[in-house]
Amino acid sequence: MGPVLLIAFSLPFVVIIVGSPMLRRLAVRNAWRRPVEAALVIGGSLLGTAIITGSLIVGDTIDRSIRAGAYDQLGPVDEIVAVPAEEGPELLERFDGFSSPSVDGVLALTITEAAVVNLGQGGGTQPRAQLIEVDFDAARRFGGDARATGIRGPTPDPGRAAVTVDVADRLGVERGSRITVFAAGANQTFVVDRVLDRHGVAGLWTVDPRQQSYNVFVTPGTTATLAADASTATLGAPPQAVLAFSNTGGVEEGATRTRAATEAIAQELSGADARVQRVKHDLLERADESAQGLSDFYFTIGMFAVAAGIVLLVNVFVMLADERRSELGLMRAMGLRRSTLVGAMATEGWLYSIAAGALGAILGIGVGWVIARRASDILGSGQEVNALRLTFAFDTSTVISGFAVGTAISVVTIVASSVRNARFNVIRAIRDIPTPQRTRPRRRWTLLGIPTTLVGVAATVAGVSGPDPYLVMAGPMLVAAGLTPIASRLVAPRAVTTGVCLAVLVWAVGCFGVLAALDATIEIPLFLLQGLTMAGAAVVLVTTYLGRMGRVLDRGGRTLTARLGVAYPLAARFRTAMTLSMFAIIVLTLVYMSEISYMFAGRAQEISRNLSGGFGIELLSNPTNPVPARELAALRGVREVAPLGYVYAEFRTPRRDRTIWPATGIGPELASAPPALQLRDGYPSDRAAWQAVLEDPGLAIVDDFFLQTPGGPSEKAARVGDHIVMSDPLSGRERRLRVVAIAENDFLNSGAFVSQGALSETFGARAVESRYFVAARDPDATVRRIRTTFVSNGADASTVRSIVDLALSQQSGFFTLMQQFVGVGLLVGVAGIGVVMFRAVRERRRAIGVLRSLGFQATSVTRTFLFEAGFVATLGVAIGVLIALVATYVLAISEADFAEGFRFGVPVTDLLIIVSVALVPAVLAAVFPARRASRIRPAVALRVQD
Repeated sequence: MGPVLLIAFSLPFVVIIVGSPMLRRLAVRNAWRRPVEAALVIGGSLLGTAIITGSLIVGDTIDRSIRAGAYDQLGPVDEIVAVPAEEGPELLERFDGFSSPSVDGVLALTITEAAVVNLGQGGGTQPRAQLIEVDFDAARRFGGDARATGIRGPTPDPGRAAVTVDVADRLGVERGSRITVFAAGANQTFVVDRVLDRHGVAGLWTVDPRQQSYNVFVTPGTTATLAADASTATLGAPPQAVLAFSNTGGVEEGATRTRAATEAIAQELSGADARVQRVKHDLLERADESAQGLSDFYFTIGMFAVAAGIVLLVNVFVMLADERRSELGLMRAMGLRRSTLVGAMATEGWLYSIAAGALGAILGIGVGWVIARRASDILGSGQEVNALRLTFAFDTSTVISGFAVGTAISVVTIVASSVRNARFNVIRAIRDIPTPQRTRPRRRWTLLGIPTTLVGVAATVAGVSGPDPYLVMAGPMLVAAGLTPIASRLVAPRAVTTGVCLAVLVWAVGCFGVLAALDATIEIPLFLLQGLTMAGAAVVLVTTYLGRMGRVLDRGGRTLTARLGVAYPLAARFRTAMTLSMFAIIVLTLVYMSEISYMFAGRAQEISRNLSGGFGIELLSNPTNPVPARELAALRGVREVAPLGYVYAEFRTPRRDRTIWPATGIGPELASAPPALQLRDGYPSDRAAWQAVLEDPGLAIVDDFFLQTPGGPSEKAARVGDHIVMSDPLSGRERRLRVVAIAENDFLNSGAFVSQGALSETFGARAVESRYFVAARDPDATVRRIRTTFVSNGADASTVRSIVDLALSQQSGFFTLMQQFVGVGLLVGVAGIGVVMFRAVRERRRAIGVLRSLGFQATSVTRTFLFEAGFVATLGVAIGVLIALVATYVLAISEADFAEGFRFGVPVTDLLIIVSVALVPAVLAAVFPARRASRIRPAVALRVQD
């Protein structure tokens, strides 16, 4: 797609360069004669392309990192079928002699969830691990490539075990060390025979989505021996007999044959209580989805900085056109057509864009590397089950796409600016007479306003009936924009402009209440639309009243420096508006994200209370050997225990296809002290809704982020009243559920809440109550006591508050990374100030000479330019800060699900840092032009025009 886009945008200019020598000379001559201006244009385009390329590379990195699981945790394994271990012989018999053109190998394993402990000095504990029995010779032959399996050496002898590198690192063991495995109600000590890399069959992990594989390989028959030695008659989840299938082809190529292989395997399973799991296909699909979500998120946020770069390009081209005004006027007077003039200027811009795109794409690789490294630190800092370590990677096609998109944006901007700049009065241009400001809009703008208004009305109606949040927000704004030229011919234009700008600002922040009432999904790109429209409206409003602001400053200061510092921004209002826009867009984004992060952090205690109800500790234990509920309740410090079933299920909703997600089975203990709900389907209280789920196996409670992929708020997978399907990935048994309530955002990975009865009927013996919510007088002390008391049960306990704090810390890290990413756009704003000041020195050379000849001191000239830069930058920063504060305040008091429970506040420290980072470099950027202006010699300035 990238090359096609690049060719489509470049072909007209190639034709011009090849077929029109005159236009070629004009374009190349101007670029060659004015290297400083050329560098400014290239710099303005370069950053935008770098940001776009970096955003796309983040997607490549996410995709490659998740796909690494196909090699690390699957290798030749493409599909698996799992049944309880006692049904294993029957399963093997079904596939005796099985063959298919799409399948080149079958491997039998027995997998039991376990807890592994190093009881030696300096040892550690791994609560969730897998005890795997497999014939190592057969495993190496599986799939036809022994290296892809990760298996080496013979099958471990009785009493010995091979462990993965993750187990060795966690427990601090090596070859010859002793480990104790707790599984199936018993335990056994093994000598570590060898340490295997997490790769292929050696890394096969079926417990949860984590990247680590805590596998202990033992001789076949070990699990049966442990079960026979079990001290309790009632066991937890049974061991699983697993058949793994390898598709024809390599690790990723084999996934392309998933459909045919699945059909062949399913045919052999006809009538059996088992189902094919497309483990590799699902992993690769999740990689694509996650990569796309995060890439879109970074791309959308980065577009704020790109927008600032576009504004800089417009500003630079307008200034270049103003400088060449007399020259362009003479060319038009000699018969050069306007279209030819546009072609020459646009071709010159295309040359700049190609150079900037190439340099920006290369710089974007570095931007992507920095973002990926920071994102890896953040993604890897949460709970291990959700942690994701990133490995930087990118495709050449991605860099080409970034180059193409960045170049296309620059070309479109430059062509639009060229069309605008080519419209001038020839006589005024030759004589360098300023173009008078029109008091009324042109007739064509009035005529254009009618269809714009009609489109806005249609968009509004369609948006409300959808509901479509983008049309709901943009529709009324289009109506206001369409009515502006019509009303300006009847009413004072300033009054119309003021009313329209205020209406856009009010609607941009107030429409979230309407969207909440319509139950519309708020997606990240919606904030881009909101921010850009608010920044545009605010800048137009401020520019409209800039003259009055100047008079106020003039009366207040009464110094020549202040008057002169304000005079130029007032005289060149379009340039001033462009510079204000650059600062407003970036500062608005930075402050907005800082506010959201601050308000999320302020909800830590409330979120913890809402998530856990009357409990403050979450405990996960080994499903094959769960913590006994009675012993847990009798532990010192424990006040109450709520046993919960916990499995990974497969869900389908009206808006999402098959997705693996946790499911939690609740009992009467949780229903009596339940977590808080955000929405409930007509129930008088939260407790009534939870009690209904407990009593009715056809009901469920989910949260707003149910089945969501990374990348921020998107379309809700399930709403109150929706019917969803929960199924067992192993057996294929299904249960239809109706969503009756929406819970607090799921920081505890609870997934969908259903009754324990519904969970048991769907998942059978695997629906073990191995998870607990625990109420204690001293949660921290109780957590330590649980971990040391129930080591053999794989007890992994944490306070709810610590889990929430960790998640919010991770979220805050993301916002900080986003601020740093968008903060690159401040370079655009600083560059914009430098450009304006540099051009101002050249344009006002004669005026400076006059002032100096009248006795104006060199230091006063320097102060004038610094005051001017500070005035414009401060105004732009103030616009961005005020809009962000108003927008987040309205969001906090709205009923939008995204802002549920927000309490408005101002992060003063963050705000001061943002303002300082924006203002100080902007003023410093004006130092060199200001000093250059102060060195202008009056006699030379008055004698020479340029």
